[in-house]
Amino acid sequence: MNVSIHAPVKARHYTETNSRTQNRTCGCLKRAVNAAKPTEQLDDEVAAFFIAQAREMTDDGVLTIKQAADYWKIADSKNLQSDCPNEPVLEFLLQYTVAGTGDRLCQRLVLQGLPSPASAISNRIHCRSGMFRKIGDYLVYLLVRVLFCVVQSLSLEAGQSFAQGLAFFFSWILPIRRRLLHENLQIAFPKLTDEQRQVLIRTMWEHLLLMGIEVAIARRKIRDYNWTDHIRLINAEPLLSLLHQDRPVILVTGHFGNFEIGGFSLGVLTYPSHAIARPLDNPYLNRFVKEFRESTGQFLIDKIGGTPEAIHVLEQNGLMAFLVDQWAGRKGCMVKFFDQPASTFKAIAVLSLQFNAPIVVCHPLRQQNGTDQFQPLHFDMHITEILDPLHLPPDIQNVKEITQWFTHVLESGIRQCPEQYWWLHRRWRF
Repeated sequence: MNVSIHAPVKARHYTETNSRTQNRTCGCLKRAVNAAKPTEQLDDEVAAFFIAQAREMTDDGVLTIKQAADYWKIADSKNLQSDCPNEPVLEFLLQYTVAGTGDRLCQRLVLQGLPSPASAISNRIHCRSGMFRKIGDYLVYLLVRVLFCVVQSLSLEAGQSFAQGLAFFFSWILPIRRRLLHENLQIAFPKLTDEQRQVLIRTMWEHLLLMGIEVAIARRKIRDYNWTDHIRLINAEPLLSLLHQDRPVILVTGHFGNFEIGGFSLGVLTYPSHAIARPLDNPYLNRFVKEFRESTGQFLIDKIGGTPEAIHVLEQNGLMAFLVDQWAGRKGCMVKFFDQPASTFKAIAVLSLQFNAPIVVCHPLRQQNGTDQFQPLHFDMHITEILDPLHLPPDIQNVKEITQWFTHVLESGIRQCPEQYWWLHRRWRF
């Protein structure tokens, strides 16, 4: 028996006898996929087995998109040389497309170069998946708008109590990303005890949830005639001076404090800013968020293909804002963040040198009262440090040194208020 037949038969044996886990069964299926050749065929019995397993595991919520694609390829391997897969496989795909789980599967099948369905069935799949995708996206959008309205109707005190309750739930009852949070805090603050880390995680969740509430109500509460009741500018004179010069400015911050209020504050002060962001997958929600931000003077540039627009802003002596604390991939600049190497975007330093744009590091922190409790909708806008490429210090002369500089400044601020930082990102990847 050749390999492409032997592996699926073994997988069937493992499943029927319950002598191996489903992960082991999927391993056999993967080997069968890798071993399959266009000239080899699976008999009808084996193909039917894979279709049955695909249905069962999908119904149980076990089957992943990648595994579903593997099943497709195996079950269809007897017809690899034809344009149209066998009918049972098509019916399986159609069933889960209608159920709302097949849209991404269709996309993966195309990306993996798997056999494409016949044109009529293909049109049927894409028509159904597109229709259900639009309905799902619109329902999510309506839910967000309803929640938005509910939040806007709450008082600040009620909103804070709500955030505190959910923070307790997310940190103790239903911990979200518990392992990643503890790993990040262990790297950044190795001397903290488990209990101290847990308290910090709960406070972080309160900050994040309160931030969402503040963003929802800020436009109604903070106006050009009362913004000083909510926002204090700390050491802002150098930034305001730069904004009145005929030079571009790069504003740098991280997922620290209420960074959304940072851009909102500049809009209130009639200094529009531009930021690069990845569009949301939900088009209705993306349009809503984009319009909401731009109504306060925060203009968004698509991350994909938005470089020319960002360059145009700098050429017109505009203000560009960047969040600089996410993993930048293998091509990023490796600098130290909390004494550990972290890939960081180097475009900020490159653009600064290219356009002679000063880099301004800003920390929009929420104010706290005497008992260290957050004060909703009250912020201190700290203009921490400024680096002018026309007057670089001797120890900061190139892209890596500039990137290390603003990363270190951000780290210094986080060390002072770690509870206002998003520890949810996988910043370090070893």
